[in-house]
Order: sequence, then C-alpha cells, then structure tokens
Amino acid sequence: MEEARQNLHLQNRATLSITAVTEIISFQEEAMELDTALGRVQITGSGLHVEKVSLESGDILITGRIDSIYYPASEENRKKGLFSRLWG
Repeated sequence: MEEARQNLHLQNRATLSITAVTEIISFQEEAMELDTALGRVQITGSGLHVEKVSLESGDILITGRIDSIYYPASEENRKKGLFSRLWG
C-alpha cells in the first residue's frame, strides 16, 4: 500500500500552499480547518483568504497572515479540552 504524501509550503507567513487536501471543513478569516490525506489540519491567522483551490487535484493556496498550522494528534484529543489533556 502506498503511503500518503503531502507538501506544505509557507512563504513569509503570508502564502501557504498545501497538497493532498480532500475537504474544506470550515473557513473564516481567522481560522481554517481542512481534511487532508494525512489527517485534519487547523490553520489560524488573520485576513485568511483562499486564492486557489482544486479538490480534484487536492491543492489549495491560502493568503493572509499565517500564525499557526496544527495537526491534531487524534480525534479523541480534539474532543477533549486543553486542560483535560494537561491535567487529565
């Protein structure tokens, strides 16, 4: 079985290109959530804008100020709050 591959390219915290995107879960100017071949990705920042998207090829180009790119560890950890993960 072939292993899933994904590329992320962040340029100057202003342009983010991601491959292997399968679905846009949510989008706001301050936060985005995407499903990818390697799992869910959460992106935060300000003035986020989708410049280009092709779900057929799985490519997306996001512009704005990128503050963080985060892959939650698992579905279980996303459901738990931060404090329960730290002290639970």
